[in-house]
Amino acid sequence: MHVVHLALGVDAVSSVILDLCDHPALIEGNTRDEKLSKLHANYKEWCEATSVSDRAARKFFTAAVLRPAGGAQYTAVSQKILSATACRYLILWLSRLLMEIDLDDDVHT
Repeated sequence: MHVVHLALGVDAVSSVILDLCDHPALIEGNTRDEKLSKLHANYKEWCEATSVSDRAARKFFTAAVLRPAGGAQYTAVSQKILSATACRYLILWLSRLLMEIDLDDDVHT
């Protein structure tokens, strides 16, 4: 599972976070960095409320880390920014966040 949290988890989490930021109505803010700051604040609150000590660094919630220059590069996140354990908790936070967000306007049946 360690490899999953270091490789696949980072890719999945960063993709979902960027998708949330790029949607015009899901997260408040005018720029991607403003939206990432709001997500980080929400993540930090959740970590404090659930006593999570191994957290993603603030730097993870920046466009420079999540979307490398050039656009075609894959996200490469150092373990100093996001450890495998922190990624596991980040996945749990993100799943809780997605359950709270109203996605009804994007669901087509």
